[in-house]
Amino acid sequence: MLTCLPKEIGYLTALRSLNAEFNCLTSIPPEIGNLAQLQMLDLHANALNWLPTELGRLLRLRKLFLGHNQLPSLPVELGQITSLVRLYAFSNRIDSVSAEHLSGLSNLEILSLAENPITALPPFLSCLKSLNALSLGECRLDSFPPEICHLTGLTSLQLESCSITSLPDEISNLVSLASLNLQDCPIVALPMGLTRLSALEKLLLDHQVEETEHIDSTRTLPTSLVAVCCDILVSHRERREVKGEEQEEDNTWQVLPVELRDLLRKGGQRCDGCGRRFFGPPAMEGRKARKLGRTAYKQFFWMKFAACSLACWQDN
Repeated sequence: MLTCLPKEIGYLTALRSLNAEFNCLTSIPPEIGNLAQLQMLDLHANALNWLPTELGRLLRLRKLFLGHNQLPSLPVELGQITSLVRLYAFSNRIDSVSAEHLSGLSNLEILSLAENPITALPPFLSCLKSLNALSLGECRLDSFPPEICHLTGLTSLQLESCSITSLPDEISNLVSLASLNLQDCPIVALPMGLTRLSALEKLLLDHQVEETEHIDSTRTLPTSLVAVCCDILVSHRERREVKGEEQEEDNTWQVLPVELRDLLRKGGQRCDGCGRRFFGPPAMEGRKARKLGRTAYKQFFWMKFAACSLACWQDN
């Protein structure tokens, strides 16, 4: 794995695409600004805690991937890259975004700032008229940012696992919105304006706290008992599925603890790697990239991924 990029990379003035993801880079040399033809820069999954101001000289850059690093902020010079169409900066340490960061990004279509300790958004966000996808999931937002209601071209809005308790009636301004994700948000009421979103195709409001608490209740039982019972129930249920039999509870299972019988009825949780059911907390959980069919490289979306084992996480 690379720990640094050589400054001589600045000599590659004809370079149009630079992919350095999944390395151990902690910084980028200022000579990166010499790559005047660069259109795609992928620095995803490194250890970056700083970006050079020369990044603002990449005036033809269209896609910038900065996710899964340790950046405390975005460089102000980023606002000079008017050609930028996609900006992925999720899972960093960014706690604020100013107007200077976004002022020149008039062509920005996708902005992902999810999994950052952001508490508020700048009013200037409403000027990003080309924006059609905004991801702020797992940020520290305790209210719905009013600036979002001015993004009339927005088709996808991800706000999962925020502390938002209500939505403004002005959400009806988002006439193009097709997907709204409010999973694990403590929403207590929905506004009438939501009914006027005629383009809305997907609305996610499910909350996982109750199921998690229920699964956690099995931890009061002996570990060996839970493990053996779960193995028996899973194998029995899967055999029935293979044979096409209806899922009806066997009377002999009445001797099992009520928590395990209820888990059987719910079906446990399915591993996103191997597809098998498992009970209890996942061995690994996070976000992983998934390609959109057979489209070109980097045409992907990020989805939540739960794996029953470390092997399932690494193999998928």
